[in-house]
Amino acid sequence: MTVFIYCLSDPDTGEVRYIGKTKNLKSRFSGHTSRKNKCWSSYWIWSLRNSGKMPIMEELERIENSDDKDWQEVERFYIAYFRFLGARLTNLDGGGIMKKGRHPSTGKRFSLANKGRKKTPEQIEKTASKNRGRKREPFSQEWKDKISKTLTGRKMPEETRLKMIANKKPFSEEALERIRKSATGRKHSPEAKEKIRQWHLGRRPSQATIERLRTPRLGKTFVMSEERKIKIGNANRGKKHPPLSKERCDAISKVHKGRVWSPEHREKALSAMRATVALKKLKRDADKVTDTH
Repeated sequence: MTVFIYCLSDPDTGEVRYIGKTKNLKSRFSGHTSRKNKCWSSYWIWSLRNSGKMPIMEELERIENSDDKDWQEVERFYIAYFRFLGARLTNLDGGGIMKKGRHPSTGKRFSLANKGRKKTPEQIEKTASKNRGRKREPFSQEWKDKISKTLTGRKMPEETRLKMIANKKPFSEEALERIRKSATGRKHSPEAKEKIRQWHLGRRPSQATIERLRTPRLGKTFVMSEERKIKIGNANRGKKHPPLSKERCDAISKVHKGRVWSPEHREKALSAMRATVALKKLKRDADKVTDTH
């Protein structure tokens, strides 16, 4: 197989603007000048065509009996060489078979053009209909390890975190119901439980996190519904919790040591204890009446 390495030059200045490879120079030149693609080289070629001009194609090197690897090195060499000379190449990458991407200036231009623009409901529905029902293949273990290695030790800047919090939108009732249905009945495997337990061992929330969680709840009173109470009671009925270990008792004692309750907190705790005692007494009296009958 014969492969040609070619260049496209500006007809006025002679400056090389693109390096490529092809098996047929004529058909490749026709493709460059007839198709209007969304890429840097196509925009340059069509700017010439709009002014009645055409780029000049020249053969740089011919590779006989190519094995689909040697031409890549040659193309990369010419791209690096002309960039070293200062040529403003419109190639998106360094040549050969590699991941393609946008030119940096193109990405910036698209970003500025789309900043602040919101999609219409029709555009959102069109995108959703394309992805609806589509299932992504699970990540391989190698890919998971690569993601984990990349994110390990990385901390989100405070400015970015605050920006995400400010832009966060509450879930709609439909979304909450959908999440609830998908999570109902789902149980963690023993391996997942152990992994979560290991992750939480020794972790303590920072003072900033405590304040962030406490501030929205200030002045609010949580009232549990009767349905919720019955549900929790049925779930815990008959369960016997194991006694706390000595390490756990020492940790709790260390946390509460030296802590002084406010009068309001003390009165609240005493009221709760009195209510608990009164309920237990009523239950014992009810049991006695049932036994006598």
